[in-house]
Amino acid sequence: MHIDKGTTSKAVQKLIKIGYIKKMQDDTDNRIQRLYPTDLAKGTYPKLIEKEEHFIYKSLSNFSEEDKKTVIRLIEQMRLNIENEWLEKRVKREI
Repeated sequence: MHIDKGTTSKAVQKLIKIGYIKKMQDDTDNRIQRLYPTDLAKGTYPKLIEKEEHFIYKSLSNFSEEDKKTVIRLIEQMRLNIENEWLEKRVKREI
């Protein structure tokens, strides 16, 4: 998936503002700003994963095992298609 720099910057600034990310200068290169999750973010992550797993479980609850495998395979193929599209556009921009 391709997300432009402006969108990324706005999202990062919002996460800094609400306390999920801290920005620190690189020790060896002052041009680089490193991003690190705060303790608040680290504490939130397991809750997000738990909710995600719950929603996935519920969404597949009436599927047969075969259908579940098909869904997983199709989603993986969709991910690869998007990734390949992004990589192709990236290569074209670099040429």
